[in-house]
Amino acid sequence: MSGPVLEIKGLTKRFGGLTAVDSVDLALEGGRLHAVIGPNGAGKTTLFNLICGLLPADTGRVLFHGRDIVGLRPHRICRLGLGRTLQIKSVFPAMTARENIWIAAQARHGVMQPFRRAATIRDTAETVERILEEMQLGALADRPAGTLSYGDVALLEIGIALATAPKLLLLDEPICGMSPSETARTAAKIRGMSA
Repeated sequence: MSGPVLEIKGLTKRFGGLTAVDSVDLALEGGRLHAVIGPNGAGKTTLFNLICGLLPADTGRVLFHGRDIVGLRPHRICRLGLGRTLQIKSVFPAMTARENIWIAAQARHGVMQPFRRAATIRDTAETVERILEEMQLGALADRPAGTLSYGDVALLEIGIALATAPKLLLLDEPICGMSPSETARTAAKIRGMSA
């Protein structure tokens, strides 16, 4: 499909008397790395929440591959191919890194079914192992996510988002709170994903 992968037209969100997102217009081409930059409180996370359906927009449109997704539930938007990580890292801490990614990879095939085809299970397993290696988490695959370093949790969360096979991935402050070495490693991974 020609045209932008994501197009935002006049998107606005108010919380009482505070306008958090004010008539935003934006068009993003696919296959490129883009950044939304602004100080704390500028409305970046609110913008992502509007795009992903976590908040209802007051006005405006969000077009993903030409389809207006305003008003769709977050899981429907994810199914269309729009993935997202959160500013506050969100993983299942008692589950292993492998299990965290497995849940997201399995969700691509719909509601969990007890009588799933073996090929689907094989596909899920291959996806999980590929993502663990891509995120350099193979050696940590069987450790509980709650025991991983902050940088590894950030990579795990990106891996979880990738397991949903997104066509577009929104990363909300992916390197916030990281050490310099974790920042360099994560930034390299992000740049590599867009290549």
